Amino acid sequence: MPNENMPVPRVMIGSVSELRSRLLRYHAEQALVILMDDVNAAEGEALAVAVSGLLPMMKTLLRQRRESALETMVDLLLPDVPLPQGVLAEAQRTAEWRRAIIEGNEWLSAARIADLAGFSPSNPSAQPNRWKLAGKIFAISLRGADHYPAYALDPEAGYRPLPVMAEVLSLLSQRHGDAWEIARWFLSPHPGLGGGRPCDCLRERGDAVLAAALAQAA
Repeated sequence: MPNENMPVPRVMIGSVSELRSRLLRYHAEQALVILMDDVNAAEGEALAVAVSGLLPMMKTLLRQRRESALETMVDLLLPDVPLPQGVLAEAQRTAEWRRAIIEGNEWLSAARIADLAGFSPSNPSAQPNRWKLAGKIFAISLRGADHYPAYALDPEAGYRPLPVMAEVLSLLSQRHGDAWEIARWFLSPHPGLGGGRPCDCLRERGDAVLAAALAQAA
């Protein structure tokens, strides 16, 4: 019998009886056995070599899963960290004015825009997302999905973004990087518009809205 320091081959191919006698000669702690029917020796060897090559990656993934499970258990056992009262009050105020924004205007999903504009329903978010990336429109995120302001689209032009929107957004982005803040500006009365809201003046008084955005940027 070979000594205990004899290296154990990583892959052994053969019949059950052959492998039984060969395994008894070694002192490995664990053995992985794969039983295969209707497989010739060459196919079995190729499969065994492939499995052997995957073993290091599988061991790494198992270790990562154990570590992740441990972190989850520790996190569940730790007490919640109470938020300062000021943070809670600020969150409440933010929620209130965001709710006012949602209720103060019609917000369209990408699917709704695709339906109105006649885009393909197979990928409805493609075109609105391209408009957003090009700075022709903006969107707020509601429950993980983009919603676009209806006032930014021109029904007479097939529900494409109003041309003035790109210029206005270019100016507003200099002061407001957040989409919610931009939405807030559009829905807030502006003295340069006689107290009107920019969102209500875009189609008929686009130049005045652009001037208001220029004043905001300055």
